[in-house]
Amino acid sequence: MVDLENIFFPFYKDNLDAIKQNNSIEFAYYSSLEVIHYILTDGFIWLRNVSCMNDWQEVYRGRKLFFKYFSIKSNRQKLLLILKKIDMDFPWENNLLSFIQDFPVAALYDTYIASLTEHDKDDDSAGKLSMWRGYGRGVGGAIILKKQELLSRDISGIWLTKVAYFTYNEFDECINQLMVKLNKNMVLLKNTNSAVVWKYLQRAILFAIISIKDPGFKEEKEWRLVCFDSSTDKDENHLKPDKRVIEGIPQIIYKLNIHDLLPTLLNHVIIGPNQYGPVAYNALKDDILELYKKQKYVSEDLIREKLKYSTIPIRPDYL
Repeated sequence: MVDLENIFFPFYKDNLDAIKQNNSIEFAYYSSLEVIHYILTDGFIWLRNVSCMNDWQEVYRGRKLFFKYFSIKSNRQKLLLILKKIDMDFPWENNLLSFIQDFPVAALYDTYIASLTEHDKDDDSAGKLSMWRGYGRGVGGAIILKKQELLSRDISGIWLTKVAYFTYNEFDECINQLMVKLNKNMVLLKNTNSAVVWKYLQRAILFAIISIKDPGFKEEKEWRLVCFDSSTDKDENHLKPDKRVIEGIPQIIYKLNIHDLLPTLLNHVIIGPNQYGPVAYNALKDDILELYKKQKYVSEDLIREKLKYSTIPIRPDYL
């Protein structure tokens, strides 16, 4: 049965189905070893404002692609013709243009994310060199999370989205596929409240804008955990705002509490290439033993399974 999620989020749904069927893929969270230590001990993943990303201007790429697409009159008319078939009297055009034009004010500082990357089992020991270079800067680590366990959790206020590394032509094709879906499911859409249809369309645009990156980042294979400061349905047991000073910048973050889930979610930890490997190993070993202290594991077997060094032979000062 086709539902509104399948109509408005085909790219996400297709990628989600593909990753669910790929048994060699897990999710990895790359950060500094300091952050990895605190996740293991405190059980919080921080979601930072989207403006604090490594390439903070990347969110504007999605908006730029939308402007370029809808600046072509025939593209606007094609979409509006479909929407007016759903409801002739609903203000589709004004809503659409206003939402895209106001995006930086309306959504940029409202959006908080944590980045995950697809982790192939072939990378269980080494990790990804590009990620060691992008995160941790010579003192990096990665927490490998069990995909099936992560996808089975439903925390109100947290969304999962797939990053798209689109060229303009690929973006154009994605919008065209959306319009095909709208036409194909016209009966369902006509029988749905137009305000609800607009809500889904608005969310599809928002998630596309915050999930489009330059094709040069394609090897990251990124997914994102997303929450919105303005959302009123956040699960306060798992998701709360806080203030932290990060690299000298005081800022609001959101703390995602996975403390009780972590023993089940954790596949293993990788210590990235760095000169303090043995020191980090001893500390993280204790963190992992403490995390599983209530479970019947042989310590040596547990650490062998849960803690690994990256085997990439690169000097940390080159990261």
